[in-house]
This record gives sequence, structure tokens and C-alpha cells, in this order.
Amino acid sequence: DNQASAESPFRKAIELGAGRDSYYGLARVLAELNRTTEALEVISPKNCLYYEEEEIQEIKTEIEQGMHGSA
Repeated sequence: DNQASAESPFRKAIELGAGRDSYYGLARVLAELNRTTEALEVISPKNCLYYEEEEIQEIKTEIEQGMHGSA
């Protein structure tokens, strides 16, 4: 499954200090795997330095509204 295989590289990138796009990508992948709580935790203010940025707020809203996932 493409989403599942994408999770690890995003996590590794974040671990190595990657930027906003990696948080965004990981949150999207987790949401598409129906792991919405985990997705929102990844981009929460305590975990994501980019929380206030527009792209992060957009994906947060999309996840909260159920716009991702294969349910």
C-alpha cells in the first residue's frame, strides 16, 4: 500500500529536522490510513513548529472535516 510505505520516510525526514512539507505529508498519509487522531497529533502545536502556517492549518481542517481517508 502506497500510503503505508510513505509513512516511514516522512517520519525519518522529520526526525532528521525536515521542514513543514514533511509534517504536512505525514499528516496526510496518516489521515488517508484513517489514523486521524495520530495525524492531528503530528501537526499539533506541541509537535509541529509549523503549526501556525497556512498549509498546516489547511490540512488540519481537512482532516477534522473527514476530507481524507478511505472510509
